[in-house]
Amino acid sequence: MLASPGAAGGARGALRSAVAAPAVAALLAACSGGDVALDPLPPPPSTQARPSTTAPPDLTGVALPAVPAGRVTTTTAVVGPGKATIKGTVLGPDGTPVDGATVRVERLVGRSVAGIDVASAPDGSWSAQNVLGGGYRVRAWRAPDIAIAVPAFFFVGATETYPVELKLERNFGTTPQPAMAPNPPLVGGTSNLVLQLSNRSVDPNGVVNGVAMAGATVELAGGSGWSVGLANPTVTDAGGRARWELKCLAAGAQQMRLIVNGAEQFQLALPACADPPTPVTTAPAASTVPGATTSRPPGSTTPTTRPVTTPTTPTTRPVTTTTTIPAATTTTTTRPVTTTTTTRKP
Repeated sequence: MLASPGAAGGARGALRSAVAAPAVAALLAACSGGDVALDPLPPPPSTQARPSTTAPPDLTGVALPAVPAGRVTTTTAVVGPGKATIKGTVLGPDGTPVDGATVRVERLVGRSVAGIDVASAPDGSWSAQNVLGGGYRVRAWRAPDIAIAVPAFFFVGATETYPVELKLERNFGTTPQPAMAPNPPLVGGTSNLVLQLSNRSVDPNGVVNGVAMAGATVELAGGSGWSVGLANPTVTDAGGRARWELKCLAAGAQQMRLIVNGAEQFQLALPACADPPTPVTTAPAASTVPGATTSRPPGSTTPTTRPVTTPTTPTTRPVTTTTTIPAATTTTTTRPVTTTTTTRKP
């Protein structure tokens, strides 16, 4: 027996209700704040790189071309050939030209350096011609006694002629190096003088080498503008150092000689003495009390007295107005604040 269409539709509706009821109940339970068990999240994917399966290329069998005969390999930096010229003069410690000094001209390109050496003529002149433009470092020396203290750094244009004067310093034999604190020393104050004694020489590459002179007897002498404290003479320590306490007696440059081992003498270039600064006195704050006198603290030569200001009180006299009326006499008195009216009968 076949079911009617109405009965079939009712059966399908009942089936849908039966299926949807659990889902609706779960949704209502979640919205109502009830605890609902959820499935755990899957683990994240791994971020570790996978090992490469490609083998690195083998270049050991690659043949490199040989350097042609008569040629050599060079660095990135080269000095020339170019169209620029660098020239100058080498002077000694006393300002006279130096003959036979070595002048090293180095061209700087990034971290690469290329250089050439030229010799100075009897008049101290030297020249590096047909060089490229760019940044350069130039230094000079004459072994074993004199060398430049600080190299010259500069930039040269592609077709420029750049002049350079190089002043060399003595770096041979016994060399004293004084240092004073405070600098400059103050007149009447105590200053510390530390001196390092070394035996110096310049090697063939222009490098100054110094060996500390330990155990040398050193003495300060000939300084009439100084008062020497501590032991004098004294002996240098293992580092070649000696120390004195000095008191400057007058302003300006003061002479001082150093005697080493009772034989060698050197004129020390000490800083000039300076007068102590004038003390600055600050006046206290002014008094606001009428009639008070304010002066500077002791030690000031110009006392300052402020003028005394007497406050004034304005005085207003009362104004009296008298008005006569035929039937009565009225006297009106007007004061600054209060007004009184008096009426008298005839």
